[in-house]
Amino acid sequence: MAKPDQTPPKEPPGRTIPASKSALPPKQPAISLWQSYNALSPRTRLIFGVSLFIFAGAGLYISDKVEERLTPEPARKA
Repeated sequence: MAKPDQTPPKEPPGRTIPASKSALPPKQPAISLWQSYNALSPRTRLIFGVSLFIFAGAGLYISDKVEERLTPEPARKA
């Protein structure tokens, strides 16, 4: 049994106690996608919009061409 005049053992040197969560700086709230888009310069937003428009148009054009090539011809009736 431990004697009442003894102190608890100390932490060995070289070991540190991890910081508590309250010691961390508060997190900034995440910004929305719209806020991120609005933070871009007008020129960048214009380039992004035009690029998206061209990409969508190319996708529609290419999908039509692929569909024409992959659609089987109807069977002929005699």
